Amino acid sequence: MSKARMFLYLIVMAVAMPGCRWCAEDVPAGHIGMTWEPEGFTDSVLGPGYHNCHGRCKMYLMEVTDVTFNHKMSVLCADSLNFGFDVKILVALNRGDKDRVKAAFRDLKPAKEAGAHRYITAEQLFNTYIRPVVDQESRKIISKYRTDEIVYNRKQIIEEVRTVIAQATKGTILKVKRVTVGNLDFLEVVTKAQELKAQRKVEIETTKAEALKQVEKEKAKLKVAEIRYKTELVEASMVADANKVIASSISPQYLAYKQLEVIRTAASGPNNWGFVPYQDVMNKPVDTSRWTSPEGLMDIELMERIKEAKRMASAEEKKEEPEAKEKEEEAVKKFASEKKAKEREKEKKDDKKPAKK
Repeated sequence: MSKARMFLYLIVMAVAMPGCRWCAEDVPAGHIGMTWEPEGFTDSVLGPGYHNCHGRCKMYLMEVTDVTFNHKMSVLCADSLNFGFDVKILVALNRGDKDRVKAAFRDLKPAKEAGAHRYITAEQLFNTYIRPVVDQESRKIISKYRTDEIVYNRKQIIEEVRTVIAQATKGTILKVKRVTVGNLDFLEVVTKAQELKAQRKVEIETTKAEALKQVEKEKAKLKVAEIRYKTELVEASMVADANKVIASSISPQYLAYKQLEVIRTAASGPNNWGFVPYQDVMNKPVDTSRWTSPEGLMDIELMERIKEAKRMASAEEKKEEPEAKEKEEEAVKKFASEKKAKEREKEKKDDKKPAKK
């Protein structure tokens, strides 16, 4: 090859190589692409990188990253009350299903354009393929329950919604990775009713607790009373046993002896001369057989002592009678003598008085 041809070849290559960059379009990371030409879409799904696209060619891009969508819902329940809740769904494009991907490129209108790029977003995919399924299946489940049933069975109902959505979205262009249901929103009247019910429940539980507390107090009192009762029974039994022992050790003779000591003590006062056993209102003597020996020996001795005391008292009275009579006679004589002396003195005074003329 001559030098002239070589030089010409290098010039052509230098001009042609920059021109190739002008004929390529970029597929950015997190996207896949398909080229469109006036005849329609090509058959290849393109990954990230630069791909040949020139003239009237357009590069269509589709988002493939994982995205979470929060879908707010309000469903009319069986009791004609609205129930609101959120369904959060994590989705990602199922790139392995080439046929559905190509169909989505053909069916969906790009959400935005930038030069030769046409963008189909994950939100478009969700609103087209997932949201209608979520709406339909969630309403089917929730609408058959009353709001109060949802309150008491929320875990079961939430799990039912999650399971149905996961099953219903299988085979779509988006792969559902996670479904959560939250932010349960009841009407104010339902919320107040539940609050009142909860308050009543707390009051009932409080009342039960107070009642149980009172029962425990009463049980404690009963236990103390039972212990005290048993203690008193034991003490009474001990006293009774002690009395039996004391009673068995005291003989009738010992009791009679003690009675005589009491009588002797009572009769030994400075103003007492004896002691007479008690007699009742019918003037009947006390039945001493109940408190003396069967033989009556102690009674005989007692009566003899009483009789002796009476005799001594009678003798003293008789001894004092003559002395009293003598004193009385002396007093009479003294009074008579004084009276005569007064009469004589009066006569003398009368004799000394002069006679009236």
